[in-house]
Amino acid sequence: MKVLLFGAIWCKDCKVMRPLWRNLKLEMPDLDTQYFDVDEHKDYCRTFGIVDVPTAIFADKEGKELDRVIGIEHRDNIINLIKKYQNL
Repeated sequence: MKVLLFGAIWCKDCKVMRPLWRNLKLEMPDLDTQYFDVDEHKDYCRTFGIVDVPTAIFADKEGKELDRVIGIEHRDNIINLIKKYQNL
């Protein structure tokens, strides 16, 4: 499982979520995350249908979307999603 993170430097909600993802990565070194700035990666935004930021897409190893979180989300809910999909 990997998490594709879509955000922007001008996004206030992204600034709220950035430390949460950074801390999760420190706590879970095997967590595979990849960040895409929506202003720089418009092609990925179209591919994944990103219309709001921040958006976190939980995907399997082949890149198939399993779940998505849009906006500010509570840490416990994100951890539950990670646990749900961690073996995929």
